[in-house]
Amino acid sequence: MQKSHWFTAVLGALALAQVAAAAAVSGAWKVAGTANGMPIKITCTLREKAGALSGSCYAPDLQRTLPIKGKHHGNSVTWSYPINYQGQDLQIGYDGTLKSAREIAGDITVNGSPAGQFTAKK
Repeated sequence: MQKSHWFTAVLGALALAQVAAAAAVSGAWKVAGTANGMPIKITCTLREKAGALSGSCYAPDLQRTLPIKGKHHGNSVTWSYPINYQGQDLQIGYDGTLKSAREIAGDITVNGSPAGQFTAKK
């Protein structure tokens, strides 16, 4: 294979890998975990565009849809949303690793401090 064809093939493979990773992250995720000893069960719909995540999480116990912002780079997936809980404004964050096209696992933070762990499944 000539050098220029090899380089083009590598670039094409990298582009396909990025598209596949974005497709793996985009979609509906059932998230379960605990934060400060309290159970969390929500459904998050994530949309990725150029590494930026948008979308929302639905919290059935609050009967609210919460807008999210986040990032995806390689296997790292992070997102967060603001919430008012018992009169306190909080930022709930999810810092996860894409384990497969159907699973993310990682840590939950509250206002940037460690609070628990989660697993998300498509």
